[in-house]
Amino acid sequence: MKTNLTRSFFLLPITALLLAAVMLTACAPAAPQPIQTAPVQAAVSDANNPATQTTGASAGTSAEHPSPTNAATEITNEAEPLPYNPDATHLAPEDWRDWPIVPELSERARVIYQRGLAMGTDPQAFSKVGDCQSIKEVLLGMYDQPGNYVLRDEDQFLQETIDHFSGSFDRNGMAVKGGFNAASVLSPLWADPENCQAGENPIECEIRIHKPTFVIISLEVWWEGRSVERYEEYMRRIIEYSIDHGAVPILSTKADNVEGDHSINLATARLAYEYDLPLWNFWLAAQGLPNRGLDPDRPDGFHLSRQAWNERSYTALKTLDHLWRSANAEAVEAPVIAATKTSAAGMVSTATLPEEIISLDALQDLRASGNDVLVFGVSERQGEDYVAAGVFLFDFTAQQLHRLLPVGYDLQDVSPNGAALLVNQGSQLFVLELTTLEQIFVTDMLHRTPDPDQITALWLEEDSFALITTADDIRQIHIVGYTNDNMALTVEWQWINAPVENPISLVKSGIANRIVWESGNCSPAEGCSGTGFWATLLDMDESMPLEAANLPYFSSSAGAYVYGSEASTLMMYTLDGALRRELPLPGNAKWEYYLADAAWSADGGRLALQVIERSNYTGKQFNVTHYLLTPANWGIQELATTETYNATIRWSPDEESLILSGTVPAGDGYALSLSRLNPSNRSLTTYNDALNITAPDYLTFSRLGWLVAGE
Repeated sequence: MKTNLTRSFFLLPITALLLAAVMLTACAPAAPQPIQTAPVQAAVSDANNPATQTTGASAGTSAEHPSPTNAATEITNEAEPLPYNPDATHLAPEDWRDWPIVPELSERARVIYQRGLAMGTDPQAFSKVGDCQSIKEVLLGMYDQPGNYVLRDEDQFLQETIDHFSGSFDRNGMAVKGGFNAASVLSPLWADPENCQAGENPIECEIRIHKPTFVIISLEVWWEGRSVERYEEYMRRIIEYSIDHGAVPILSTKADNVEGDHSINLATARLAYEYDLPLWNFWLAAQGLPNRGLDPDRPDGFHLSRQAWNERSYTALKTLDHLWRSANAEAVEAPVIAATKTSAAGMVSTATLPEEIISLDALQDLRASGNDVLVFGVSERQGEDYVAAGVFLFDFTAQQLHRLLPVGYDLQDVSPNGAALLVNQGSQLFVLELTTLEQIFVTDMLHRTPDPDQITALWLEEDSFALITTADDIRQIHIVGYTNDNMALTVEWQWINAPVENPISLVKSGIANRIVWESGNCSPAEGCSGTGFWATLLDMDESMPLEAANLPYFSSSAGAYVYGSEASTLMMYTLDGALRRELPLPGNAKWEYYLADAAWSADGGRLALQVIERSNYTGKQFNVTHYLLTPANWGIQELATTETYNATIRWSPDEESLILSGTVPAGDGYALSLSRLNPSNRSLTTYNDALNITAPDYLTFSRLGWLVAGE
């Protein structure tokens, strides 16, 4: 149904409104209201009403709004500073109430935009960074839903902007969630683990995935005890990260004054002035609405009315339109930055780790001790890359940590007999013989990904391993035969005849004559994204797709594999691809939950599961709960709950306990966590103090295995 509207306005079906009300418990009005069938008359543009005035985008025909060209300028001088003249486009910050609703684009913002295009930003993408007042149901989402909005005659030119940025409106992305604030979008603990890399925070993840040219930043929720100084501190980091990645930040004022002195709006205006950036003054637009845009049925003085939702989306669209057209109005001689990412080359680890490398004699004593000794790599996120902090050994009995390899090395896999490791230094792959600590060079073309969890080299048997190489953007899987005959160490390359296309990582299966791998696409700026899992049957020269939406966990003894589906369900298949069982993952019905990791016992009779609980509303992880599943009778036992991130689980060598690993917050930084869980009595022993690996940057275990006793 259409009405003659004086503002862009959308009418959602009753069912959609009810759903939105359920989802937005802290954002929506107190109860669903009947759909309005009359036009929204509030805040109609009036030259005599300063609360409704905008800048040059407020009126005009399509002829007055020429189509942008989206052309990037040539690279001139990367070191040239950005232009800066805030007085040309801004009043004084103290006069923020008089700033226009729709801002002008400064020369500085125009150069940021042009630099971004040269860096590889998507000219048809924008992102949002915000809280519950920025989710797609209440901000801009309607413009990706033809029929749910109507443009008035003088606003028809906005359709070009809607078409141009199609796909960005009706998405929350990685940086919008109820409960987000300026601090949480900078914390990896609030990032979506299904889409974000380990250690990425929500804004880093969103910009990497979506590559926006504009970022609407609306993080003004107030809470008791919060200081304006901290708000500014966090906002500066968000603003500077966006600028560094070629995205123009669009700041925003808020309609409410919960803090009592409008200090948040003033601080936002100060930041817009200081960085010479556009500020969308929604506070001004809200002044012409009933109750100044606040919901009269909720006396908290914060939540917007539905009428304000519509006005907010409309003025945000006008802002996006005007800035986009202004950015492309004329060519600019802008210095641009090449499309590169921060490299780990030359970086050093800042983690608290032993520097001295274990001697050969001490290593042999450790191997002969019979103690449970864990081998693992450590990755430390610095900038947009990971530093391989080295390979380490942890003796559970003595509770001692030893360094096996220096900074720059990472662990790929441990041989079945524990006598050799596959380790890499960047794209160079080596076999490390633990009997001599000799390194045997294999290749300098090992495929590497930004994700420290992905394996690109693994042992098949004691005398062979598989690896993925990259040369001229072509990735291939190879098998390498390996022999250690009286200390004569040799490698022999073998070729796979079966079709293998676009491999990005290998999956441990423990099944003879079979290589399991993930296919996908890779780019230097974005890393690798998977498209599916495959099994290559070496004895049949055949590759077949696997029924697996996520990482599969195999047991040759059980003749099955499992994976966690998107619907919080554990799926079990036989090795030939037949569905064996669908089992709902255990968890709290109030949260969304998914499989984080799984580990089969050697005989296939037990399956250890890690299930992560996350808030549907904020996306923040709460707990990791550990279960033990017995496939013979489908019985499941809850063992323990921990609070770790990037959690992993594996059986001890005697399979009498489970080893839990992950990352935990520690002061102003992070620490690695290691625990032993006894399934028989559910006792949990933590080794964090003995491990004592902390850093100001995000840390994670890259891969883990067991050091098997030597002969």
